[in-house]
Amino acid sequence: MKIGIAQINPIVGNVENNTSKVIKTVEKLLKDKPDVILFPEYSIPGFPPHGLLLYSSYIEACQRAVETVAKRFASIKTAVVVGSVEKSGSDLYNTMFVVKSGRVIGRLRKKNLRHLFSFRETDYFKPASSDFVSLSPNADVLLTNDYQQNAVRGGIVLFSEIWPFTGKTATERTSLLTNFALQHQCSLACVNLAGAQDGIVLHGKSLFIDHRGNLCALKSFSEDEVVVDAKKGCEHFKRSTSEEKIEQLFRALVTGTRDYVIKNGFEKVILGLSGGIDSSLVAVIAVEALGNSNVVGVLMPSAYTSKESIEDAHKLASNLKIKTLTLPIVKPYEILNEILVSAFND
Repeated sequence: MKIGIAQINPIVGNVENNTSKVIKTVEKLLKDKPDVILFPEYSIPGFPPHGLLLYSSYIEACQRAVETVAKRFASIKTAVVVGSVEKSGSDLYNTMFVVKSGRVIGRLRKKNLRHLFSFRETDYFKPASSDFVSLSPNADVLLTNDYQQNAVRGGIVLFSEIWPFTGKTATERTSLLTNFALQHQCSLACVNLAGAQDGIVLHGKSLFIDHRGNLCALKSFSEDEVVVDAKKGCEHFKRSTSEEKIEQLFRALVTGTRDYVIKNGFEKVILGLSGGIDSSLVAVIAVEALGNSNVVGVLMPSAYTSKESIEDAHKLASNLKIKTLTLPIVKPYEILNEILVSAFND
């Protein structure tokens, strides 16, 4: 079986954009003729959707999006597994939909709801009673949201699990998954979202681990996709899975900055330059995230600003090739000081 792993970066609330992203990614992967393409949970609504889940129009748009994906690929034999939300009566579910031949042929409603930072799935979703669905006639390919409880010896386990970046390396998690695959002699395909939304940065780094423990890891923090032949395993993939902790932290900060600016429709950022290490680091992150033409540094010297601070700020701007504005605040300070002295003179 050929498995496509599609690691995408959706925008919360922008169902049209997210649906288009799913469709374009499927089209890209089809050239390698996968039997199934696995997208992350929340691919259509974006993560974390929070209060948008209280609006029926949003839920209906997410459900229509799944139908759009199904109809778009009605003529192909590949099954597409995509994460969205589903309303059934008065209950709302976090659901992985399996679409093929123009229709939904299966669905996996999430059983084990989680608390991810400020987003508590239990505030919105009802837990399901089952935690797996078979994607093959002889049940050797399972789609699950709890891989530890649904091992298929000699088979393939597909699952989606959101894991935000927390500053810790993914080594422990990767080791856990690898040991599980070796213990049960099965292959694991695990897909995660990438990118950032407000204060949450999603690590990406989706994985395929074959029954011999060989690992194929997708990129950290950015969109990526791959098709893996489960029979051949992934020894032929030469993707690095190790990163230095400082590098991960820097890339996470860059991702958070870039996605906050772009997803909120901004183009440029303006930041203060004091000549100190804190504003220097912020400027480097901003330039890495947005490019130097989209970053403006502002110097606001006062009577207490040292010559060295101004020189260091200009040197930083020169090194980063960013535009600067100098707005002295001596006069505003004097005017405000005069007003306050006059008001409190008594």
